Amino acid sequence: MHAPVLFPAVAALVVVLVMAATIGAPPPRNQFASAGVGSPLVAPTPPLPTGADVFIPKIDVFGDSTALRTAFGLPGWGMRTAKLSVVVAETRLGCSLGRGGVIDTFGRAQASGDECDAWPQRWRAAIEKRRPDAAMIQIGPWDVSARKRPGRQAFEHVGQPDYDAFLKREMHLAVDILSSTGAQVLWLTSPAIDLQRTAVPRTTEPLPASDPIRMARLNELIAEIAAERPDVVQVIDLAAYLRGSDEGELDPALRPDGVHLSEEASIELASWLGPKVLESLRLTGS
Repeated sequence: MHAPVLFPAVAALVVVLVMAATIGAPPPRNQFASAGVGSPLVAPTPPLPTGADVFIPKIDVFGDSTALRTAFGLPGWGMRTAKLSVVVAETRLGCSLGRGGVIDTFGRAQASGDECDAWPQRWRAAIEKRRPDAAMIQIGPWDVSARKRPGRQAFEHVGQPDYDAFLKREMHLAVDILSSTGAQVLWLTSPAIDLQRTAVPRTTEPLPASDPIRMARLNELIAEIAAERPDVVQVIDLAAYLRGSDEGELDPALRPDGVHLSEEASIELASWLGPKVLESLRLTGS
């Protein structure tokens, strides 16, 4: 595995679409839900080369703000190489895959929010509209946060069996929806996070959601989903690739806020991620 090396930023060749973060509760105190990374991106479909035998896979991206930033450089790579057509179909800043109740990421509870909880309807509409060849998904920070589900008396988190079962049901639903029109599901593993890096105010103790054991367990659940749905799910091990960096997956040169890839890192990552997407599609026969 080669460590990611940052070069001067090249043109991303993407169209910027300004959209607001939609969640019904106050923003977290370090504002990582708004990504601190500029506006979400929607890439135009690249011009197709002439010739009846040319096939350019359509890739739609789903998830939270980490998916948004990981995919930042991929539309440009797809256009430059004429190998992929990539759009950010449905990402919501500050939204988890788990639905309902309240979430505690920064030491205070906030409602999950109707907009976040409506992801099944939005994702289904996006998949049916564009009918991509593959749906790429990344989740992480919000799904390793503690949640008090409706009707429950206590907060739970990934790593507790009952909560793991709940989250796996949500993950299976995501696979059902994303594969409903024939798309392959490409699920990215999630690197560890450091919410303290930009937390305001900083806490004296590490924030529980930053516990690497939680993210490791989330990645185990992703592997379990792929093992249970091998016909439609392929795992792309983003976390392992980033660990190959000189300073590991939390390298501040790659992820300045401890959560999201920088624009430059995402553009550089695309030269690895693009071929990985194509390799995954070949493995599934798409």
